[in-house]
Amino acid sequence: RAMQKYELIRERFTTCSGDRHPQTTMEELTIPDPAAYVQDLFQMEKHLQIQQHQTDSSLVFDVYTSGIHQRFTFTEL
Repeated sequence: RAMQKYELIRERFTTCSGDRHPQTTMEELTIPDPAAYVQDLFQMEKHLQIQQHQTDSSLVFDVYTSGIHQRFTFTEL
């Protein structure tokens, strides 16, 4: 698959901290497949649930591991 450039916004929601605002990072990536990228990041996790959906311009992955929810939003550049 051809390499594609994406803007990635990664939000980390920590439920136990009481902070309702996610920690957010943004970066540009050149990768062939966002789904494979997310899977690779969490390949060692035992308790993993990934939900994927498409918005108008982005591909969104909600990743749930033990007690932590992260959202990865990929927008093609």
